Amino acid sequence: PTALALFAHERLACAALLYGYLIDVDGATDVARAATQFFFATPPVTLDELPGDRPVLVVRAGRDDTPGLDLALQRFVAAAQARGLPVTVRDHPTAPHAFDLRDDSAETHAVIDDVLAFVADRLGAAHGS
Repeated sequence: PTALALFAHERLACAALLYGYLIDVDGATDVARAATQFFFATPPVTLDELPGDRPVLVVRAGRDDTPGLDLALQRFVAAAQARGLPVTVRDHPTAPHAFDLRDDSAETHAVIDDVLAFVADRLGAAHGS
């Protein structure tokens, strides 16, 4: 979740966020509860602080059984898109949590290729290429 705070407060070209807790939105507390359970810090940032001119890629693992994660991601994406933020979702429907480490499949390779292409495209655009 701390990557989201960095994205909000620094001039980064984009963010690619893979199967992780982000921030609670619209009164939800899933991320705060998970932070207590799994001992991570929630970022001191709100959805309104995220830049509207830089894209975010959220990657979701369809078989992720991490408590409350899928619902928290769905809420974040819906709220961000409702505010007009440039958020794209890449879903890996059959993947477990940490699929890039645990699921050596063609679909995993395709998702990782998509993440790398997303970042490369945005970095190229940020540098005028």
